[in-house]
Amino acid sequence: MNGRKRIVFLVASIEILLWGAGLTFPAIGQEEGAALTCDQPVFHFGRRSPHETVTNTFLLRNNSSTTVRIKKVRVGCGCMASDLARDTLAPGETLDLTVRMSLAGRSGIQRKMVYVEVDDAKCPFLALAFEGEVEVGVRIEPERLLWRVGGAGESMEKDLVCHATGRDPIRLLGVECDSPLIELRAQTNTVGLTHRIQARLRPGEASGVRSAMIVVRTDHPRQPQVMVPVTIYVSPKGGTP
Repeated sequence: MNGRKRIVFLVASIEILLWGAGLTFPAIGQEEGAALTCDQPVFHFGRRSPHETVTNTFLLRNNSSTTVRIKKVRVGCGCMASDLARDTLAPGETLDLTVRMSLAGRSGIQRKMVYVEVDDAKCPFLALAFEGEVEVGVRIEPERLLWRVGGAGESMEKDLVCHATGRDPIRLLGVECDSPLIELRAQTNTVGLTHRIQARLRPGEASGVRSAMIVVRTDHPRQPQVMVPVTIYVSPKGGTP
């Protein structure tokens, strides 16, 4: 799913949830007459690398003549977190809302929403947004490894291909795994646009499900490492993985 499709899917999903709760889907920023406002509702974080975390502080303001209570801050996905010092604003008072977004595992154009729910019957939500682009300098294919031990024709060896997405070649500095079940061997150690890594699963494990993480380290200035999740299913003898 590309970046634009993810944006449409996210916005549509939140809109359905709000509609199901009998609430109106808000536009970014504030509506006329809204109690809670933000002068800069969109944070443009520019072009960043996927190992970064971007942070912004939105300045919220109570433009009404009565106290406003913030009921909840709804972030667009699990990659985001918010910090709010308190949940009430007196008339004319301002409040900082700090939001962090992890770019790990993301690429391309990004647009993530933040909804501040308040006790304002006319405008119950203030919509904010993070926008920018995640530049991937190094890409690993496949993005994750899966072994089904016991399945017909399942090989104990799998290949990872490391690509430099730009014109500048890269060098592999190292490959490692946090599990002793997996042996890794880089098949190239010269500077180039493509590198191959062989991953081999050691035999003889008991049945069950296990997870691991492979870390590929490169000399790319903006993406010094790439993470590859691994899942291992080991079937009981005679069972189906």
